[in-house]
Amino acid sequence: GIPEPAGNESLTDANNSVLTCTGSLDVNGNGSCTISNLPSGTINLRAVYNPQNSAFASVTSPDYKLTVDKVTPTFVLQSQNPATTYLKSSAAFTLSASGSGPVPTGTAVISAQNSDGSQVVCQSVVQLVNGLGSCSILFNTAGTWSLFYTYSGDSTYYAYTTPQALNASHLVIKYPTRVEIL
Repeated sequence: GIPEPAGNESLTDANNSVLTCTGSLDVNGNGSCTISNLPSGTINLRAVYNPQNSAFASVTSPDYKLTVDKVTPTFVLQSQNPATTYLKSSAAFTLSASGSGPVPTGTAVISAQNSDGSQVVCQSVVQLVNGLGSCSILFNTAGTWSLFYTYSGDSTYYAYTTPQALNASHLVIKYPTRVEIL
């Protein structure tokens, strides 16, 4: 009888770079492969079959054009504890990013806006490393500050700006005054 096809399959891009995939052949010689963490953009894929049995020949498929869209990451913005700062003091903020693909990279700007319309931004651009970044904001006006962020995006994730204040705020208060009558 005819031997069953056995061997491995791999997917390559147009530059013959092997992409990470998992898959196997069924008894009819059909296979499938799942690829994760592809960068966004257009990728030309081709499947390559390398048989274990010399009764079968190696086969390379024609190119298949695949378009991978970017996705929107998820962010969590946290302020120091407690979430109250004295006037003319700095508060530290940490932005954590995650998504359905690789860990988001790139930069972000964290800002705050007071009810009187005044706005302040972090003293430095937040560089995301392993999905985390931190910065400090110097508050020169007392009040409740609504928090915002703008993310630059990367090869997998769209740029993103919070459309409105987050469900987070930061309270800035004046130093207590102590009066003594002697």
